[in-house]
Amino acid sequence: MKTFSKHLFKIFSCLAIGLVVVFSRDLPFFERNAKEIIHSMTKAKRLLQSIPTTSQDAVGLRKCIEEKVKQKLPVNALPQQGPKGEKIILGKHASGAPHRKSQLQKNDLRYQGPTHVYQIVNAETGEIWKIGESAQGLNKLGQSKRAEAQVKKLGRLYGHRFESKILENHLGKTASRTRETALIKEFRAAGHKLPGNKGNH
Repeated sequence: MKTFSKHLFKIFSCLAIGLVVVFSRDLPFFERNAKEIIHSMTKAKRLLQSIPTTSQDAVGLRKCIEEKVKQKLPVNALPQQGPKGEKIILGKHASGAPHRKSQLQKNDLRYQGPTHVYQIVNAETGEIWKIGESAQGLNKLGQSKRAEAQVKKLGRLYGHRFESKILENHLGKTASRTRETALIKEFRAAGHKLPGNKGNH
């Protein structure tokens, strides 16, 4: 019985050593010693734990890593969904302590970046179709990206030619939203129907 146990122990020992050798071949730079293997396995485990649950498949993982590379984030920093209007990025300080970095979305009223107010006009009838605001920036021609996207959509929908024009530039979402509402009221008071605006937005 003891002899059998010894043989069994040897077999399992050989299998364990074989698995470590095989696994180590897939590690970066062909790490071979036990400390490096354990360190790599620990890093891999931490990385997997930091990935959002919804991204733990091949496609989701690839997208997370691509996003991380674009934003030049640390290896262990992957985006997660935070409170409404916020994207939370989990990472580490130089000391190794975790931290949270909030990035406000551009449609959040707390956003303080450049914004603008625009109008869309039916170029064939001269009718002012809509007053809007956006934080999406300008294209190469200096036009509102959001307004031009709507211009193309309206052209396909109604078969008319529409044009956009930036009326004002602001700093912050609240300022442009407030001005948008005020202009809608002013234009309607002047007799413009603004069919593209629902209510005061």
